[in-house]
Amino acid sequence: MTEQLSDDDRPLVLSSRKGDVVTLTLNRPEALNATVPGMVPALALASDHAVDSGARAIVLTGSGRAFCAGAFLKGGGQKPGEKDMGEGLERILNPLIEKLLTIPVPIVSAINGPAVGAGVGLALVGDILIAAKSAYFMLAFSKVGLVADAGLTWQLPRLVGRQRALEMMYLAEKVPADEAHRIGMVNRVVDDGDLEAVAADIAARIAAGPTATYAAIRQGVKRSLESDLAASLTQEAAAQRAAGFRADFVEGVMAFAEKRPARFVGR
Repeated sequence: MTEQLSDDDRPLVLSSRKGDVVTLTLNRPEALNATVPGMVPALALASDHAVDSGARAIVLTGSGRAFCAGAFLKGGGQKPGEKDMGEGLERILNPLIEKLLTIPVPIVSAINGPAVGAGVGLALVGDILIAAKSAYFMLAFSKVGLVADAGLTWQLPRLVGRQRALEMMYLAEKVPADEAHRIGMVNRVVDDGDLEAVAADIAARIAAGPTATYAAIRQGVKRSLESDLAASLTQEAAAQRAAGFRADFVEGVMAFAEKRPARFVGR
């Protein structure tokens, strides 16, 4: 099933479903899936559809040879102060990043090719990142006199440390997939031809798990990055209290006792 998510003859974001896994694919390959006008709202709408339809895992990827080339910039003729570069972030991109980091469905990012600028921020909303060997990451903002956005100043230092994050933001150098794995940006690097299958397998395994518990884990980790130990311990206790009353906990204990795989229902 593919949903039409724009008024264009071609959807800006493709949405397909297999079992409990929804795959969202950025769909402007001729522009290396740069965030052309309408793409960010289309992705927000697609993620809402995925959640509302009961998806238990989401795969986020790009069509063609790139994951996402970042902002769609038209060259030439622009004067200083002519355009408010923060307005679009506040109104469109920032709400999308916050949405993708807080929805109650785990996200697997399948990085099929270059992720540049805001495309890196989109990739990092994933809970598990799988990169093709040919993929690379580049924070190209400084090349055009801009600062990193798409949540990168919050996410990246927490993954790779302050110095490495600043190096990437200052120098705008390509970080190959293997190096991204070494410094903790991605979970796994696989052969290009295996990316789709590996991402689908991981997403399917997540979808078969206690997804209500995963949602609590996802939010607990996010909140822990914003709070102190005492607040995190309080949050853990509240989340564990809720988990202990769920059907999945009962099923998990029974499955353990009966030495069989658990059949989780996500509640």
